Amino acid sequence: MKARISKFLDLTRGNWAVFFSSILLLPSVSISLSTLGYKRTKALLMRFTYVDAPHPRTKVSDFEKAKTIAQLVGIVARYNLFNTSCLRRSLVTWYLLERRSITSRLVIGVNKHDGEFCAHAWLTVNGITLAENDDSISMYKIIDEIPS
Repeated sequence: MKARISKFLDLTRGNWAVFFSSILLLPSVSISLSTLGYKRTKALLMRFTYVDAPHPRTKVSDFEKAKTIAQLVGIVARYNLFNTSCLRRSLVTWYLLERRSITSRLVIGVNKHDGEFCAHAWLTVNGITLAENDDSISMYKIIDEIPS
């Protein structure tokens, strides 16, 4: 427990900003998805990012930053009072990465498993899946990507 607290207190200033942004963004995105729906929430988030501006190719160090941001959003999501599905986590992580000029793609896929409809959202950076097992996502048929 002390090791976790020590690691948490050793976060950089930028990581603290990500942590507190996630605390605010996860419930906001959750409420937006519930009231406005996916398409309008996506449009709203895209309005406040730099998607239209050309990004230079993401560097290896940016991939490490992206992994850290995804981990921090995951920690906040785990202890959040709102429903933090993979879509909510991915939207918030995608938004935070775009705000830091780290090019990423939010991918949404669907699958039918044992007769039940399943959907999943994940992120890729330079074509590499972020915080997911490539085998687990290979069974999904991609239906949407941001930016598309």
